[in-house]
Amino acid sequence: MNRTRISAWCALLLTVMSVACEKSEYVYDAPKIYFSSSAGYELGLTDSIVLQPKILYDYNSTYTWTQNDLWVSDKLNYTFRPSGLADYELVFTVVNSLGADTSTVGVSVVKNIDFESVDSVRLTSSAPYRTEAPAVTGGVFVADSVRFANSSSDDPKLWKGFALTRQSMTSLLDSTAIYHVHCSAASAASSASGSTTTTASGTASAVFAPGPAPVDVLFERAYTPKSIAICNTSFVFLTSKNGYEAASIEPYKQDDYLKLIIKGVDSNGAELSRVETFLIDCRYNNPAKYMRLSAWETVALSDLGLVEGLKFELESTRTNAPLYVCLDNLKLQD
Repeated sequence: MNRTRISAWCALLLTVMSVACEKSEYVYDAPKIYFSSSAGYELGLTDSIVLQPKILYDYNSTYTWTQNDLWVSDKLNYTFRPSGLADYELVFTVVNSLGADTSTVGVSVVKNIDFESVDSVRLTSSAPYRTEAPAVTGGVFVADSVRFANSSSDDPKLWKGFALTRQSMTSLLDSTAIYHVHCSAASAASSASGSTTTTASGTASAVFAPGPAPVDVLFERAYTPKSIAICNTSFVFLTSKNGYEAASIEPYKQDDYLKLIIKGVDSNGAELSRVETFLIDCRYNNPAKYMRLSAWETVALSDLGLVEGLKFELESTRTNAPLYVCLDNLKLQD
């Protein structure tokens, strides 16, 4: 009996000691902040977002939020509501007796033109593109008060300025390939319904052909363009690679290129600034390095500064090359 009792007491003592050791080994450290998105957030002017940081070692902590260096809150979660079209820097700080941590969250507030809500135009599966702007909007396409130039013709193949499309990539080289966005499925966005599309957002994008308008995109007031998404049409991509004998179009060769020039202009079309980027670039000795854009690419436009509109130009080293480009998600700020 005595030995049994002694063994039981020893077992109990070892258990208590083990628990005590485990508790003494629990580590308390300085707080550490985590956010669900490390890339920041993008909102429209009427949107809001609740920022909810997660904190490791959050014991008896105090919190501070600042917005563009000004104090805005001492709560853990913060509801951000923009006051203008701009980039905002929000800084969250947590402090307790063991230390502190700080994390910065970027919020970009933009006016986004995605061609989903063009006035008086609805693209359907039976009418997947449109080359003539409605008469009711003055012969131009209008989206969120921004006007996109269009010069139509009795021959729908001879339009200039902007056309609208919901056509995805094609390998068929004919005249309709002009309206196909040459975007691989891997780089396609997902629409609101969850289906995969080859527009930069949703189901509609624009195709541009250089035209006579002094201003291709006219804003209702001055903005600073932030960015735009660009991609080749299937027609441009395929002819640059293989040529098109029926139209006497030769493929691009060494030192050839197709360049998109985006100009910031005033309301009369006078150039104020410009940004340039390549759609096709064969300026290499090794053909394996030739670049033909086949995925949506975002081009930064902030260097254009405050302008009243945009003018697009396409510059090619090939004299008979087709000149078209797909555009989507034009983002504007104050």
